[in-house]
Amino acid sequence: MRVLLLLSGMACLAFMALHAWRENLGAEWVSHQERYAEALAARAATETERAAAAAFEVKLRQAVLPEGYATDRCISCHVAIEDPKMTQEQEPLRTHPGEYLNTHPIERFGCTLCHDGQGLAVNVADAAAYSRDRYWEKPLLKAPFREANCYRCHNEVLPETPTYAFGKQIFEGSGCTGCHKVRGRGGNVGPDLSLVGDLSRHLKVPTAAHHDLVERFDGNESIAYLYESVRWPNAQPAVTKMPDFGFSDEEAIALVVYLKSFVRPATVVGLLPPAREEKPPNDPVERGRVTYAKYCIGCHGAGAAGGVTNLNAKNGVIPALNGIAARMGFASNADVDTLLRTLGAPNAPPLADSDAARLANWAQIQQTLSETRRIIAQGLAVMAVDANGPEPLDMPSWQHLIDEKEIDALITYLISTAPRDEQAAAGSGKP
Repeated sequence: MRVLLLLSGMACLAFMALHAWRENLGAEWVSHQERYAEALAARAATETERAAAAAFEVKLRQAVLPEGYATDRCISCHVAIEDPKMTQEQEPLRTHPGEYLNTHPIERFGCTLCHDGQGLAVNVADAAAYSRDRYWEKPLLKAPFREANCYRCHNEVLPETPTYAFGKQIFEGSGCTGCHKVRGRGGNVGPDLSLVGDLSRHLKVPTAAHHDLVERFDGNESIAYLYESVRWPNAQPAVTKMPDFGFSDEEAIALVVYLKSFVRPATVVGLLPPAREEKPPNDPVERGRVTYAKYCIGCHGAGAAGGVTNLNAKNGVIPALNGIAARMGFASNADVDTLLRTLGAPNAPPLADSDAARLANWAQIQQTLSETRRIIAQGLAVMAVDANGPEPLDMPSWQHLIDEKEIDALITYLISTAPRDEQAAAGSGKP
């Protein structure tokens, strides 16, 4: 028994000694730093350079980033990242490409703030975390998905991030905030997307039918899941209220890059300018077009033409909104223009005091305006055809996001969506 205890104790000591050697003297970063020390000595051409090479110490290095919520040890391997003489070397002993470190010093920004990956890791497999058996939440990002992380800090679209810019354009022009809330603004039909970029890779994965996406995106289940969600909305769940927008692969990639930017902000204080507030267009039709694209187009379709599927609702589709002008019964296109000059204009007088109030069909116009404003502000419940079927999509209330003037601007856009020969529909027999 004593012999057994002695042998097991010696085995434990040997195992601990081996592990200590592997984690310290035999670690990857040690060999990289030793090679860098040799390179420094070989390249030293002056007394100053020789002294710097002699003073180089092989040790674990890290950058603590309280403003970025991270501690990065990447520089333990990428020890030459700021050395301009190492531009032609192989990774990890190569200078960081470009001039980013001139404005993003390692001691302030670190590495994972831009690249993701695991800052506390001290070997390449754990740092990249591409394999699912690496139980880290954020695998290292590759292009173009790295673009998303610029917006942890930056507030305005950068020329260096074209894929992000394209995704932002798609998101803002497809009515996504009509159903999804982002940082306090948007609808409540779909899940809040404010922190979707911080989604753990182990919580959401694509379905078996699209599991090849995981390999395509370097083991990053989060990106694969987001791609599946926007490219094939009915993949999970099969019954969904999200319409299929028919995004191409390029569009889906761009949209995922933009969604990946929705993370907890990590603004590095004092280095980045505040966001400039975008001024809405003065023209009410154009302002209404922007509002429609932001909140309405996802359900009511391009040009307010409707036709988007609404399961278990009457007719099975969401109705068009481009028939408002016809319901107002304008006598002529000149009457349409008279209303549009006033409705939604920033400094226009109240409609009751405007030229529109003197139109022959003013009572019908006023009634249609009032009803349309009420539905936009308060919403409208949609009755289910089958009580046992899926719940149809209701028209939500928008009064918490769109003020009265902007509702009027939205209505001017809806009026403008009808062809000119259909806007003045009085006496045509149209409803």
